[in-house]
Amino acid sequence: MNQSTIGQIALPMGGSVQLQQLEFGRGSQILSVVSGLHGDEYNGLGACARLARFLRQVETQQTPYRLVGRVRLFSASNALALVTGERNWPVDQTDLNRLFPGYVAGEATQRLAHFIYEAVRSSRLCVAVHSGHELVEWPQARSFQDYPTGNQALATGLPLSWVQPREDLRQGSLEKTLQQQGVDCLLLTGGQAQQLDPGMAEQLQAGMVRLALHLGILHGPLLPPVHPPRQVRQVQVCLAERAGLWLPSVRPGDLLLVQQSLGEVVDPLTGELLQLVSTKTSGYVMSLHIRPLVTQGSLLVRVAVV
Repeated sequence: MNQSTIGQIALPMGGSVQLQQLEFGRGSQILSVVSGLHGDEYNGLGACARLARFLRQVETQQTPYRLVGRVRLFSASNALALVTGERNWPVDQTDLNRLFPGYVAGEATQRLAHFIYEAVRSSRLCVAVHSGHELVEWPQARSFQDYPTGNQALATGLPLSWVQPREDLRQGSLEKTLQQQGVDCLLLTGGQAQQLDPGMAEQLQAGMVRLALHLGILHGPLLPPVHPPRQVRQVQVCLAERAGLWLPSVRPGDLLLVQQSLGEVVDPLTGELLQLVSTKTSGYVMSLHIRPLVTQGSLLVRVAVV
């Protein structure tokens, strides 16, 4: 393992925040993993910690696996936000994942985005690991239409592989910037913000190991998935029609039947039923709103049609 500092940001009251890179193995093929772009998402941090421990064991020949390429980890990309538990850079509340490719002579987060982008742009594949913000996500790999990463998403062995519309790529995000530059990028997500779910971190870490095996960067025994991976090309979105108290009756991963109830929106003061939410199709609960109070138009449930 080689640990290095590839950039640092000076803080107003002294000291600095460093961007750390861990690199395992040798060779020309590189798999990069970036987590912690949002400081309230800890499942990626947990998954990368597990992956780093596994790769150290591989390098010291404690496992039947061997590295024939390189794996680069950027576990705590937005370290200051991770420490404070805030989604965005705490000093000025800028979203790091809307600033790529960054600017070396810019403000703090622009320079941080530049350091990350320059470190991963030589990758064969870059994986960005996230958690849900107002949603809890069933473990899934997301690729995008018109980009050749659908098979790589399936190779993670996560329960769902969602081929998102190309327009879902947000300007300034790491995944869109890399795709525009011809670098393949996948987005892995699972769980929710402000929580570290050990089981979720384990599933995400196993998905990255399967991906390294699929790319030929790692050699060794196949790692069977916990759930059969399913490719998703159609998603039903259920929105709140009224503001109120959201009372879901399903959980992420539940298999749904047509017209099955998903929950209710009620008046938080009187208990009056404002909306009975149900699905129009069969499928799996892939995303579920977790905050109790919702406004009109809030995304309540995503149903994966498989």
